[in-house]
Amino acid sequence: MTSNGRLHLPSLWQLLGSGLALVVLVISAVGLFVAGLTTISAGGVSDAEVYPFFSLAWICILIGALQLPPVVLAILRLAGRRPPAWKLPGGLTVSSALMLLWPLLLLAGTSLSDTSLPVWVFTPPIQVLAVALPLWWFVELGRRGLSAGGAQRSWGITSFSLIVSPPLILMAEFILLGVLGVVALLWLASQPLLVEQLNRLAQRLVNAQMDPEVTLRIIRPWLRSPLLIFTTFSVGAGLIPVLEETLKPLALWGWTRRLTPSQGFVAGLLCGSMFALLESLGTFVSPLGGEWAGVVLGRTGTSLLHTVTTALVGWGLATAWSREDYPGLGLVFFLGIALHGIWNLFSLAIMFQPMLGDNLAAFPLVDRLEGVAPFALMVLVVVFFLLLVGGNRRLRLEKGRQESLAPAAPQEAVQAEPPLV
Repeated sequence: MTSNGRLHLPSLWQLLGSGLALVVLVISAVGLFVAGLTTISAGGVSDAEVYPFFSLAWICILIGALQLPPVVLAILRLAGRRPPAWKLPGGLTVSSALMLLWPLLLLAGTSLSDTSLPVWVFTPPIQVLAVALPLWWFVELGRRGLSAGGAQRSWGITSFSLIVSPPLILMAEFILLGVLGVVALLWLASQPLLVEQLNRLAQRLVNAQMDPEVTLRIIRPWLRSPLLIFTTFSVGAGLIPVLEETLKPLALWGWTRRLTPSQGFVAGLLCGSMFALLESLGTFVSPLGGEWAGVVLGRTGTSLLHTVTTALVGWGLATAWSREDYPGLGLVFFLGIALHGIWNLFSLAIMFQPMLGDNLAAFPLVDRLEGVAPFALMVLVVVFFLLLVGGNRRLRLEKGRQESLAPAAPQEAVQAEPPLV
């Protein structure tokens, strides 16, 4: 209930959604730990086989911990009590100080891959911190001096972007791939010779018995198909960015009319960072060995990409509704898609390099992209960082000008105003 005796439905939905997610995540974490320990006690298994149990358990712990604030804030709101601000004092300072420990986490994670210690004990919590700390710092850097409109709103966006948006995005991507698969099957129906070749390929893969080297040797000629390369680049650097940049700020769609541009920017930061958190953590479910630190660095760049592009789209959405600047929204949306697509383009070029092997020169475009990809990705990271800092600075200056022109509100009215959700 609220102070006027009416049930606040948004808080009720927040309590039900975040509360249910918290319960499921806690049960899942306990179950995964028990399953992992039971598997170890049975004997005859390697660290790599039990590693996913503990990796997923730590991921559940982190995501569950992020459901606690929205649950508590929703309960307080329903009880008619004014929720506390719950903003960590000096959040940027604290996150910056912890980022100084980040290189030590990378060193520790890399060192563990070269020791005889059981990696399932130490590496999962280390990689959770290695992924989460940079994201926290990006968010604090981007929202310095700004707000999404209240603690409950911020934590509600965080929760929604963890438990609702990613499954919907994943479902949309599966539907997209399913549609493309149907189109491919219809095309194959008119190519009987190709169908026969694919049947022989499938039989050879079955005979390979999941041996990675044999499997790669069998499929490598198919991976060199210009049609397959073109399709992969078109989907990965074209359709996927459009889909993700449309759905990542899903938590903002319902109330963008109530957001100022700065609130839209901060809300977008939260949406993008939570999507990046889940996507990055999913990369580390299985052990990566000596490649672990390199993957962490790569995922940190991708996390900055998701955080910044969604912040720009959130800024554009709020500006479009509050100022009717729809051309500006289109421009910002295109910028987010373009940056995302360029990043994926160079990432795919790096991915195809080992698949094409000595035949890489036969694909001049991929060869040129792969040759400059490391430098291009580093340049893009700098661009993302400048957009993050520059967007924050511009919005803080704009907010300062508006506050200097606005008449001061009575202190009593400010204190009595309920937090926005």
